[in-house]
Amino acid sequence: MPKRATRVESDAQRLLGSATNIEVSNVDALYGLEPVYEPGQDPRQRPLDATVEIECPHCWQVYETAVDLTLGAQSWVEDCQHCCHPISVVIEVIDDGRGARVTTERLGG
Repeated sequence: MPKRATRVESDAQRLLGSATNIEVSNVDALYGLEPVYEPGQDPRQRPLDATVEIECPHCWQVYETAVDLTLGAQSWVEDCQHCCHPISVVIEVIDDGRGARVTTERLGG
């Protein structure tokens, strides 16, 4: 009887040992589940937002601002964070939402 207990213990250790070596990314495939993609972790997904650099056409200072690339092309007016002059900002979404082209123009004086 002690030999059987030893065999059961060794089988359990073998199974537990293999279970602890499973990669987290392979769990879905192991159990036949549909893969789950965490937001922002899958390189095939477009980012929900991004930070773009805006160069002020008045004082030529560069600062960053957040934009939502899922909205597509956008335009708005904002004040420069350095000199407070109004700027017309136009965002063109490129690379299927993975990047943006920024254009700025002077408004007012």
